[in-house]
Amino acid sequence: MDYVLFNVPEETTDDLAERILGVIASVAVEELPGFETSVEPSLLPGLSFLETRRDVLDEHGNLCLVRLYEAANNRGSRLLIAGDKLSLIVPGVVEVLRSGGVKTQEHGPRGILPTDEGWSLVGMAFPGWILLFDPEGVSVEKAEYKGDVTVMTLPATSGCVLESLSPTESTPAAMGILIRHILPLLACGENL
Repeated sequence: MDYVLFNVPEETTDDLAERILGVIASVAVEELPGFETSVEPSLLPGLSFLETRRDVLDEHGNLCLVRLYEAANNRGSRLLIAGDKLSLIVPGVVEVLRSGGVKTQEHGPRGILPTDEGWSLVGMAFPGWILLFDPEGVSVEKAEYKGDVTVMTLPATSGCVLESLSPTESTPAAMGILIRHILPLLACGENL
């Protein structure tokens, strides 16, 4: 798991957080390999190995769940992006931050991650989706974001399972915690 950490002015935190999640959700997932040109049936067996190759998809297109955290400090706020294969989104995120006047960044593997800052989960994103968590929310809200991205704001009251999701958790563990948060909302009749 990788992370990227930014110091941001407190007054711009909410706007930058939304724009960062938008960049993450807008990353295109590559389609499975195929053929654009008709191929003679006698040649297909020689090309069949291309259909089973997943290297490109695994290396570049499998951007999973990415989490955005916030922690306040005496100089403003710190935003932390945690997830796998963050190299795919860093250029877009850096551009968003530059446009907001933010210049500092740190990045590295999980072992170097500062864990004692009281990180709060702001949201999660994956291609096509942004999930925001509202501690005062009582219902699920759905909206469209730029392009083909759907934003869902989910209630996340104090004591919910999402509070156990630290930046050091792996992506599979984060997905498990997210599912445990969403299932009770479905049971209550929320229209996700």
